[in-house]
Amino acid sequence: MTSRAATEYRYEKLTWPEINDAIGANQVCVVPCGAVEQHGDHLPLDVDLVCPGGIARGVGQAHPDKMLVLPGFLQRGGGQHADPDAIEDAFRLTGFFFRRHVYEPRGIEPPDARSGFLAALRKHHAGPKAITGDNAA
Repeated sequence: MTSRAATEYRYEKLTWPEINDAIGANQVCVVPCGAVEQHGDHLPLDVDLVCPGGIARGVGQAHPDKMLVLPGFLQRGGGQHADPDAIEDAFRLTGFFFRRHVYEPRGIEPPDARSGFLAALRKHHAGPKAITGDNAA
């Protein structure tokens, strides 16, 4: 790959032809997710959004030929754990975006990453509303 897709890890900085190159190179897309919520007097409200974004950008900068980092997704806050409904919403929105703007215009069949993602969600967020393949994107 000779385009900037081999060296630029920030998705929003690439052009559509460079996105095509990234798809051709099977680069992984990472969507940092976090909440804006209170953390007492010692931390800013956006710490849960800043930390995953910084980690994703750091890894992307170290491995730009292997991954693209999308802009962060702001999820609903509340409680000590991520809201499974908000994560599912983020997954659906991201999947819709990629189907509509990346895969369909290029006639490419999207990969099925959903099953592994949902298995991880079920493992870590077993609760009143179980997430199944039936109610997922």
